[in-house]
Amino acid sequence: MRTTRRVLWKWAAVAAPLALLSGCEIAPSSDRAPEAVIEASSLRGSAPLAVRFDGSRSSDDADIVIYEWSFDGAVGATGVRCAHTFGTGGTHTAALTVLDAAGNAGTARVDVQVDNAPPLASFRLSDGAPWVHAPMTADATGSLDPEGLALTFRWDFGDGATAEGAVVSHAYDEEGAYTLTLVVRDVAGAEATADHRVLVQKPLPGGGCGGNRPVPLRR
Repeated sequence: MRTTRRVLWKWAAVAAPLALLSGCEIAPSSDRAPEAVIEASSLRGSAPLAVRFDGSRSSDDADIVIYEWSFDGAVGATGVRCAHTFGTGGTHTAALTVLDAAGNAGTARVDVQVDNAPPLASFRLSDGAPWVHAPMTADATGSLDPEGLALTFRWDFGDGATAEGAVVSHAYDEEGAYTLTLVVRDVAGAEATADHRVLVQKPLPGGGCGGNRPVPLRR
């Protein structure tokens, strides 16, 4: 009986670690942080800049279970791939954090340089061929900035007069052809220009059927 008990005890002592080593109950743990890798379709362009990001080249000694993207510090998406549009000029940071099943994390960052896009200048006139001394309105509220930045407006009427504002009024003192120029500027310093040829005419004196008709411009 004593011999049998010694044999059984020895077998149990040997079999226990073998079971731990050969069994499927215990999975190997990962103690190495995963490596995050970012690939971007573009790292520079004019706003608004749409960029596609890919984190599929990230690696780990175990499976990566979470891909989390952030842009300028704010979480923006999850998944191996994502897209993001940078709406304003400047240097923006895209970051990818990957986590494996053991909770280890790795992070990568790339900078995206977004150039300030110039505004689009346009205007319309209440009268493109006004009479002398007749007020004419110029409206540039149709101008816009792709990034939504605030705009300033400066007008040159071509006769030495200037004005500022989105909507202005002007009367020409002499007949002739003038080039009306609008310069639109955003707060980042980008500018755009639009112009239009204005024909200022002088009405005929007198009344009746022939009165107030514009006369041909002098060349």
